Amino acid sequence: MKKKLLLGILLLATSSFAEMEIERGYENFEFSASYKYTSSNVKEFNVLKELHKYEENQNAFLSKEILTINLDKNNIFRPYFIGEKRKDYDNIGGGILVFHSYQENKYIGFQIDGRKINFKKTGQEKLSANRGMVRLLYTEIGENGKSFLISPYYIFDNLKDVRNRGVGIYARQEIPLNLSKYNLIEDGLNGYLEVDAHRNKIKKDKDNKISNKNDSISLGTGLIYSPIEEYENGNLKVKPEIILGYNREFLEKREYKSFNEKETNVDTLKVGVGIDIEYKNITLNIEDTYEKSLNSRNYENRVSGKLTYKF
Repeated sequence: MKKKLLLGILLLATSSFAEMEIERGYENFEFSASYKYTSSNVKEFNVLKELHKYEENQNAFLSKEILTINLDKNNIFRPYFIGEKRKDYDNIGGGILVFHSYQENKYIGFQIDGRKINFKKTGQEKLSANRGMVRLLYTEIGENGKSFLISPYYIFDNLKDVRNRGVGIYARQEIPLNLSKYNLIEDGLNGYLEVDAHRNKIKKDKDNKISNKNDSISLGTGLIYSPIEEYENGNLKVKPEIILGYNREFLEKREYKSFNEKETNVDTLKVGVGIDIEYKNITLNIEDTYEKSLNSRNYENRVSGKLTYKF
């Protein structure tokens, strides 16, 4: 019911905003709003482990935002709203993305993000946290989905007596694959490779000067299929997408070192389907992603919707 309500609201907003007329001078401004609902078979939701998921979620968010850049614009200012809900947990917040094109199809920029996090488990007190990120970025965008992105970042978390400060760097390369010589897909198939390395310094007691270092290096690779020729009907454009990916954590013994745990989901398989619906200057993206650990029975299913409005 929640999923249907979310998608219904986004579709209504799409049809309403698309009819708005925007005054000249605002063409460099854009706005996006997204919401994600996650279900999982993991019964015990570990608050400290969730701190490490922030980097992963933000990297995925940024890589998606890069793909929606209008190459006709030299400067883009995109404030955004973002929300997420799962059992015993929700977060809400937003931020701004700024892009500047200093050469054709090459952008530099930055992102500032802030969140309010709430944790609630039956029979336990409700915990709240403030979370934020500042990152720089460089990206190149080519034809047929070819792209390159590299982005160093700094994050902070304040959760009751727990303090986390982290630094990291994320890079992603996406290239088109032409398999016509094998009598397979000629256009629309892309391969991607992404790497993230970060260090979180966690203090379990805010008055304790000693912080534990938690390190992570992960590698992801996979295939994305999206037809080059999209369905068009007047101002309406529809484009489906299929994703198949694999992710590997290389420092599973150090990722949760501060609370003496080892990462159990070392190898993860990802399958996703999505659709982009574009009407005039409005784009609605809907995705359903399933992630399954290859080392345990753990899985996650995420349904998300994002509305982007380009003035």
